[in-house]
Amino acid sequence: MADFEGLIRQALARQGDSDPAVRQRVYQSSRNALARMIAAAGAQPPAVINEQRIALENSISRIEAGYNIPPPPPAVTRTPRPAPAAPPPPPKPASGQVRHEPVMVPPPPGEGRYDDQRYDASNDDFEYVPEGMAGDDDFGVSAENGPVYQRRSSSFRRILPVLLLLLLLAGAAWLTYSLVSTLVGNGSGTAGQTDAAPSSANGSAVTDENVVYITVLTPQDTSALQLEGRGKAEIVNQSNTEMIRLTSVRPEGNRAQPAEPILINLSDGVLSQVAGRDVTVEIKAKSGGAEPATFSIRCDFAGEEACGRKRFPAGLQPETIIFTVSFPQNPQPGAKYSLLINTDVAATSDQSAEGDPIDIISAQLRFEK
Repeated sequence: MADFEGLIRQALARQGDSDPAVRQRVYQSSRNALARMIAAAGAQPPAVINEQRIALENSISRIEAGYNIPPPPPAVTRTPRPAPAAPPPPPKPASGQVRHEPVMVPPPPGEGRYDDQRYDASNDDFEYVPEGMAGDDDFGVSAENGPVYQRRSSSFRRILPVLLLLLLLAGAAWLTYSLVSTLVGNGSGTAGQTDAAPSSANGSAVTDENVVYITVLTPQDTSALQLEGRGKAEIVNQSNTEMIRLTSVRPEGNRAQPAEPILINLSDGVLSQVAGRDVTVEIKAKSGGAEPATFSIRCDFAGEEACGRKRFPAGLQPETIIFTVSFPQNPQPGAKYSLLINTDVAATSDQSAEGDPIDIISAQLRFEK
């Protein structure tokens, strides 16, 4: 569970925790950050969500309880000026004469030095500088004459909001990572995962140093999909991410017959780029339901099996399925080259006549130049 109390105390220490209004803003920002993280994590047990919220509120209560007794104001010490040495006694007047001398009164002790304005606690343009620690902008006032107040640097006021924003963003990112790692855990059972390079729809290629990426399917371009009674497809949006939800469907009136695979057809433009190459297929997908799902992939190149039947699990978080296939040097003109996806691989399909729903975020091909 995330260290809510430690993160909130760090934010308060940088924003000035003496002001109740500032503390309340920090508390509310923490609640908002937790709400966004819970929403981004997807479906979670209510008990886990309540536990996170209760832990946050308990941390806020403990922190706020420490501010009920206001601390005493800091004492400001002043160094008094040394009293001048007593003057020598005047000579005694001659007998019978009276002599009047002025009485020397020592000056009052120092009252402290200020810059061009008197110090005002409500004016945050000034700050107290302890004796002997006058800053670069102390207008030449020496600490020997008492406490010094100097004008606070304007650059500090300009960068303070930026520092506070960076702190809040770092705390939110850390909390998100902790919550997702605890509640969801690491995905497993895929052929591999990778960070996709920039891609382009409609099968056009995008190069990244020595690697070429060709996107063949996205939610924005589904022209490569071929259903024809094999299944159904719909565009869904989760956590501001669009996905294609594919579901294999068994033939109507014959539930005993498995569903035909859904096709992702490769265009002639794609084939001309991958001909004769060993190509890595990357399909970024997740389960489209509340439970993990399973689906299979095959490669049909001009009626011939090219990569074997591969079966993959799909978790609740997006993962990238990776496998390699070799393309022929000279593709047959007019022949169909396709990736075949089938979600009708679980025993539960015998009752529903439908496979597991799978959310496809993208499908692309990758090869080295």
